[in-house]
Amino acid sequence: MARHFLLLFLFCSLILKAQQDSVSKNRKWQLNGTFFIGGNFFTKDIQRNYANQFAMGISFDIYYKKILLSVRDQIGFGKTNKEFIDEDIILPRKSKFRSYLLGADIGLVVINNERRKFIPFVGIYTFSAGQPLFKKTTTPHSSNFGSPFTLTYSFGFNYDMKLRHAEWKMIDGYLEKVSDYKFIRIKNAFYLPQFQTNRPGFAGEIYCITLEYGID
Repeated sequence: MARHFLLLFLFCSLILKAQQDSVSKNRKWQLNGTFFIGGNFFTKDIQRNYANQFAMGISFDIYYKKILLSVRDQIGFGKTNKEFIDEDIILPRKSKFRSYLLGADIGLVVINNERRKFIPFVGIYTFSAGQPLFKKTTTPHSSNFGSPFTLTYSFGFNYDMKLRHAEWKMIDGYLEKVSDYKFIRIKNAFYLPQFQTNRPGFAGEIYCITLEYGID
């Protein structure tokens, strides 16, 4: 798990550094990145079997005019709500439970002024849940205690609150950004995993709200 987060941190740092060092000569294209924390809230069978989770991750955003493509990597941390049994393997109640979301949203900027930005979106992801993938543990392990990576649809909206305005100037006939702005984002997302019908304990949806910090 530590190696996974180290790679996430390095990736996010490189993206933000490259974005800050670059000089944009065309406002049609913009890049930014965010780091976020939040929560996953489950419904139906998932809620009965697994506790809601603390979530964190990074996103990389690409804007073309008013269109946003956001690529996200998210990890959720939680525990089981009940004991699981798979033949002679028993997973105790309150065992560690992880979820993984990787995918992309596409959205449209419908409000963008000096103070805020509002972007509804739809997306496609892959979702997996189960015991920790990157940590050695003495807890009994079985692949049947979780769900493999599953096609997942998403929809929701981003609400960005700008903390400082970017500045643009005409330099040698080109419009260049001479300073960035920082923003806080509240992201509300609904995820609809297409679980296999023969996968016990996995039926339902996921509501996720995250608080994000980024530089544009």
